[in-house]
Amino acid sequence: MLKQPDKTSPLKNSRAVLKISGPEGLRITTPRVLPPAKIKPRKPEILRRLEKFRPGDLIPGRKFAVLIAGGGGPENNHIRYWNDLLTMYTVLLGRGFAAADIFVYYADGAPPGDVEGKIDGTMPVNGVANRTNIQRCFRNIGNVSGDNDFIYILTNDHGGGFLEVRTGTLEPGLHKGRITTTGEPDDSISEAQYGLDLNGDGDRTDVMRADESLILWSGRYYDNDFASDLNQISRYGTHGDPR
Repeated sequence: MLKQPDKTSPLKNSRAVLKISGPEGLRITTPRVLPPAKIKPRKPEILRRLEKFRPGDLIPGRKFAVLIAGGGGPENNHIRYWNDLLTMYTVLLGRGFAAADIFVYYADGAPPGDVEGKIDGTMPVNGVANRTNIQRCFRNIGNVSGDNDFIYILTNDHGGGFLEVRTGTLEPGLHKGRITTTGEPDDSISEAQYGLDLNGDGDRTDVMRADESLILWSGRYYDNDFASDLNQISRYGTHGDPR
């Protein structure tokens, strides 16, 4: 079937591409060209383009999505978190994601009741928004994902870290972050600069680093832990925009 290529396709500059609906048994072969003796053989353009791809690239990848909204406990679980996840869930279904490959971890694991501001629609929830469930989900995806698969991850809700300037009622300092001696050099924080004893050792002369966090239903999901869990998925073609 001939179709117009997507904007993200390697063939986006082509007027049309040939979409193969059943790639099983397909092989790319070199044509045998017998031109006149004075004409240099030249492969057709379509074959030269196809030869740039690996055989597995011709098979459409599987699409996975993980949607996370912690809520931060009953008193802070605003209905907008559910609405955001439900909106993205609907968008993903429209983009060709199978419902069975969209994993939703929301608050305490139960959809909200009929409350003010809740938008229409339904969405299955796979479990409580905690690290154990998300970690297991990443591991399960990593066990079955392939080199041509697409993986989309949405995190919602508040987070934490080190606040450099006064914001609202919050003074500069550590707010739901975690002091660490490891991490990215750009995360360095001088205690002297802020006049704070961040590690509680009795002085204000150390240079520290802070892990940022995502607020879950109970507890925090620190960025280094998230990265470690996500690294259980080692085979994929794309992370990012679900288009």
